[in-house]
Amino acid sequence: FIENAIHHGLAHKKSGHLQIDILDKENYIFCTIEDNGIGRERSRALYKKNGHKSSGINMVAARLELVSHLPAEELINIIDLKNKDGRARGTRVEIKIPIYQN
Repeated sequence: FIENAIHHGLAHKKSGHLQIDILDKENYIFCTIEDNGIGRERSRALYKKNGHKSSGINMVAARLELVSHLPAEELINIIDLKNKDGRARGTRVEIKIPIYQN
């Protein structure tokens, strides 16, 4: 997700911001990755022209489902950030990673 933020969102801007927050709470690690990149819609349009097909998010989702026995929708939340006028102002990804202690 961090690589996606840099490669697909921020690389197309002259300057940008990437914030990563990690919180250990109860039986989970909560990770938030937020950028002020070009947004997923514009990025999708740029990479579609090259024939690029992304599979990284699906692979992470599958792994989290395997270790948690929960659907990915409960563990990964991707939010398209918008300005008041509706234009993209970045992306926030919230990930809930289960911690199992013996």
